Amino acid sequence: MISDFRNLYELYEKFRRNRRSRQIAQDLERSLISSRRFARLFEMHGVSRNQIPPFFDNSLTLAAVQDDAKLLELLNTERLEAAAQLFDVRLDWLEGAADEIYKDKGDFYKNPESFAEVVDELLARSDDIYGLLLVGDINRKGKDTACDAFLVIAEAVGYLGDKTIYRYHVCDAWVFSYWKCRAYLTACIAIAWKKGLYIHGKYVSAKAL
Repeated sequence: MISDFRNLYELYEKFRRNRRSRQIAQDLERSLISSRRFARLFEMHGVSRNQIPPFFDNSLTLAAVQDDAKLLELLNTERLEAAAQLFDVRLDWLEGAADEIYKDKGDFYKNPESFAEVVDELLARSDDIYGLLLVGDINRKGKDTACDAFLVIAEAVGYLGDKTIYRYHVCDAWVFSYWKCRAYLTACIAIAWKKGLYIHGKYVSAKAL
């Protein structure tokens, strides 16, 4: 009976150690979210890991940005806030506490005046800026899909050699198949063009959108 108890205890200890190991691995995985999102944020804007240090006066080392764990040790609140501000994304997303990436610019449906204010603010701080309207394509039967459209404004925030680095402002989602939405969307685009911000349209697949 003592032997059975010892076997049971050893089995319990093995289970406890394995469970603890899994918990440690899960905690480490969660803690690395910020460093991975930080690096990915730059990469998605055309900045490789090796090119990140100059954006922080080289206070981040090349060795650190190559390793998620080392990078995490250097990611204080100040650096996370700087990265979030540089690319106009939500700080809580960068911290791993939220899934929504971009800040809400407001609802411009029936409210193009607010869009005019956003355009004025962007033009006041950058002369390298353009807009893009992404519209879902039609389905195989040639009828409109429930195709949303996204109005995106790109603003230059820096340069890497001859390459311009942009931050992107998602200016609301639109139900493009609804005629009233198209009317207000047209008004927003007209306002932007009148102010010198030119917006071009592009059809993309519904899946891509």
